[in-house]
Amino acid sequence: MVKMSNTLKYTIFLIVLGLISGGLLAFINSITDPIIQERKEKEIQDKLIDAFPGFSSTKEVTSEFDDLGNNIGAIYLVGDEDGKLLTVVYEVYANGYGGKVVTLIGFNPEGKIVNAVVADASTETKGFGSELIGHDFKINDLEVIDFDFFNSAQIISGATVSSTAAGTGINAGVYHFNQNKDVLIEMVVKAND
Repeated sequence: MVKMSNTLKYTIFLIVLGLISGGLLAFINSITDPIIQERKEKEIQDKLIDAFPGFSSTKEVTSEFDDLGNNIGAIYLVGDEDGKLLTVVYEVYANGYGGKVVTLIGFNPEGKIVNAVVADASTETKGFGSELIGHDFKINDLEVIDFDFFNSAQIISGATVSSTAAGTGINAGVYHFNQNKDVLIEMVVKAND
């Protein structure tokens, strides 16, 4: 009878333990992932309700675009309680002082900004960057053609890095909307037919 060395025994034991642990983690993930996704969708819905009063329906169209760039997380068509789609909303982000600053910016079919709201600045400095939540940049109703956040918006004094992050994300959304306006407006028209 051949005796296995201790090294070989421990190696086999660790491999088996790793396989069992990996299998358990995969099983747990298969149970928790749908719950996490559902909560994320609810969180986005809540943020959209806060930023765009009167809306009641959304359709995510992010997958319709190949190149979103580095600062665009998602694109939604947002509609009213009758199901009529009225606004194209971008969820954009950029790195601020302490982490990502997430902003929602909406455009109407006429090519004007409906609203721009910072949805998450929780990693920013309290009392400075965190003040972006609820801040009015005074860019509503501005045309998106030749728009530049840094030449048009009112930023918060003392929160330059956080405001720059919000502006970088907003400019990315404006740029993408300008480049894809015809496609997005066609999606809105088709969805409303």
